[in-house]
Amino acid sequence: HQYDLTSRHAVVTGGAQGIGRAIAERLLRSGAAVWLWDHDPAAAAEACAALGAFGRVTPVIVDIADAATLRLAGGAVASVSGSAACRSSSACTSRWVSSVAHDASTNAPSSARA
Repeated sequence: HQYDLTSRHAVVTGGAQGIGRAIAERLLRSGAAVWLWDHDPAAAAEACAALGAFGRVTPVIVDIADAATLRLAGGAVASVSGSAACRSSSACTSRWVSSVAHDASTNAPSSARA
């Protein structure tokens, strides 16, 4: 079964390896543009090189335990796509969900909370 995610954007935390990488590949094969968030620059670069065969994937080096870093990464996504249509938290936290909610028109964090 495959979903049509053409013109959609997805954020995958922990996307450089394991389950996160598998999720990123599935999203790419379904047509989504993927923002691959990971704390390991080398692993993210390698994953993006391999996953690029399936679609548009952008590495973002993020420490998901750092709220300020999350706001910057969320702002990067918002400035390009307005918002992420789907998010997959493969890294071991759910804190990022509320931290990446941004107002696309101002690129500022919104008051939305998960």
